[in-house]
Amino acid sequence: MSTSKNTPWFLSKEKKSRSNFWKSRSSGYSSSNYWLKDSIFEKKQSYFFNDDDTVEKESKYDHMQLAQYQRAIANFVRILTGRGDIQVKYNSAGQSYTDGKTITLSPNIKEKEFDTAVGLALHEASHILYTDFPKLEEFINGLRRKVDYTYDEVDQRKVLLNIVEDLYIDAMTYRSAPGYRGYYSSLYQKYFGDKKIVEGLWSRDYAEPTWNNYLFHLINIRNPERNLQALPGLEKMFNELDLPNITRMNEFQDRINLSSWLYDEISKYVDASKEYQQQLQNQMGKGGAGGDSEDEEEMTKSLNDLLEQMADQEADEQDGDEQDGNGNGSGSGEGKFTASNGINIGEEMEGTNALDLDKLSPKAKEQLRKIMEQQKDFIKGQPRKGKLSKADQLKVDAWVEVDMEKKTVGANSEFGVKGVPLYIINEITPNFITNLGNTYGFRSYIGTYNQNRINEAINRGKMLAKKLQLRNEERALKTSRLDSGKIDKRLLHEIGFDNFDIFSKVNINAYKPSYIHISIDQSGSMQGSKFDAAMEFAAMFATASKYIKNIHLVISMRSTFDGTGKNMWSRYNTQNVPYLMYIFDSKKHSIQHIRNVFPKVTANNLTPEGLCFDGIMKDTIQKSANTEAYFINICDGEPYMQYSAGNGSFEYQGDKARQHSKKQMQRMEQNGIKFITYFIGSRHDFDPVEKCYGKNAVHLQRADEIGVITKTMNKRLLAV
Repeated sequence: MSTSKNTPWFLSKEKKSRSNFWKSRSSGYSSSNYWLKDSIFEKKQSYFFNDDDTVEKESKYDHMQLAQYQRAIANFVRILTGRGDIQVKYNSAGQSYTDGKTITLSPNIKEKEFDTAVGLALHEASHILYTDFPKLEEFINGLRRKVDYTYDEVDQRKVLLNIVEDLYIDAMTYRSAPGYRGYYSSLYQKYFGDKKIVEGLWSRDYAEPTWNNYLFHLINIRNPERNLQALPGLEKMFNELDLPNITRMNEFQDRINLSSWLYDEISKYVDASKEYQQQLQNQMGKGGAGGDSEDEEEMTKSLNDLLEQMADQEADEQDGDEQDGNGNGSGSGEGKFTASNGINIGEEMEGTNALDLDKLSPKAKEQLRKIMEQQKDFIKGQPRKGKLSKADQLKVDAWVEVDMEKKTVGANSEFGVKGVPLYIINEITPNFITNLGNTYGFRSYIGTYNQNRINEAINRGKMLAKKLQLRNEERALKTSRLDSGKIDKRLLHEIGFDNFDIFSKVNINAYKPSYIHISIDQSGSMQGSKFDAAMEFAAMFATASKYIKNIHLVISMRSTFDGTGKNMWSRYNTQNVPYLMYIFDSKKHSIQHIRNVFPKVTANNLTPEGLCFDGIMKDTIQKSANTEAYFINICDGEPYMQYSAGNGSFEYQGDKARQHSKKQMQRMEQNGIKFITYFIGSRHDFDPVEKCYGKNAVHLQRADEIGVITKTMNKRLLAV
């Protein structure tokens, strides 16, 4: 676009454009990063160290990341609306929209566009809060039933209502929830903040009185650099909208009425302009001297071009000098032209600044056309993006259900500067096992052998519960004839004998609540009798915990998964990502859960031991506060794992790994947690484990000796 002397100052190359009005109020994902910087925006969000790392994956989407986005956005929506029944999900058709009950997101969310995604979800949540969907449906159905309405007319009326409705609901939310303004600013910067939009508002191409141009100006009516003199009647429409007081239209019918008025106004000016253009074309064609070719050229000229040409011709006739048009209309008495609908369109055109504006280049016009298409899709509630397949959706849903969190462990240590990501999976659901379980050591089926083993362990757990029933009992000792305490009514009569020791106290002796965390090594070397015995012990103890009211038991598995996405295990795989997975919580899960889940768990991959303990340290200390706490570690070897990607590497093995794991044990003990490691294997393999955990390490030579753990815990839990 060229710059003339009449170009507005904010489009001048010498001046800083104010087209980034919303951008100045938002900066990337700053609003979200304030709340979420330690979770979903923690570097790095996939399985790699660097932005340039690549990985082979079955899908182009990071399902864990999408699940975190979905949970975070759902929280924003729940806070804004105060409702928990609004579902937030990804759309397999690749659109973001709401039907009044569900907010559907596009899966193509990038980290730096997360605020925009939140803003879009809040925008759709505002529709749920303020839009009368039954009346909206009634209005749209009414348009479709009008036999004399063309397709374009129906679409234009719908777009105008959407413009008015968006102005209203966004103003309501923007004013009532100031904490969310940053997200709205990001949303509007994306759809309405491009500097090309301002160039279009102040170009002659969008100053022709056409439906498309009126919609363009109304869609961008919030832009502080709006051009209200670009089209006849536009300033009147702006005044009728009255943006500072848009919330006055609290009845949906009021918004319908305003959109209908806008349609009528635009129609009058567009129809009148067509008549005026036809009249000028006829007039110019009759006065031409160049033959048919020039007549045809006149018929293709726009109204503004015709007005400019008419003004130039009349100026030449008056003084013979070549002059530029002054932008005040035709200047030839044509301002007296009145269309058949009563609009004096000649005078209205004289009131515009169309002839003062420059035209856009073909490239700029094409760019702006695409921007307007995007804006219309947004206004219609159909911003199109990517597509999430059914398989991808199932995996995202599975991650949403399990409440996964990611932490960086081992950073700034002898193992590596950047550390490694640790995935903590807080819940196991059937969907998780079906769609993601193979990566985390779950079978897709339950074999008879495994089911029988767990069933027998459950039966033993019920027998164990009977032995531990003593923990449910309370012993009360009442002491009477005291000089303070609670009045003993049976002694009141002794006051007459000058005996005032009529008080009593009741001392209740009960077992202190216990918090027990059993963490099982899920590495591949545990596979076989060792892992079977560990799972049977876990199932037995989990069952017993359901019958003892003051025992809180959690059971976790720890191992690594293949960070390349190929889901193939190898000792030499260098992208082994550690995880800790909670498979049981006595406060949440039933015995049926034990039957359904435990037989499906298998051993795989490596031993990130101390890294996992480090990642759950804070949570373990908090949950075990004011309890008799035990942390039981069942393993068959010393800590070992490797991770490398790009220019980063993380070697967790040898004496350094043992010292790191020992440090985690000491941290637990300092917080009153009794730490015990039960090692299953040969004496030779036990030596490095003993060096790691010292006197807290117990050697079990065979898997069938795991019953020692039960006997030990019985004594400890029943000790007074």
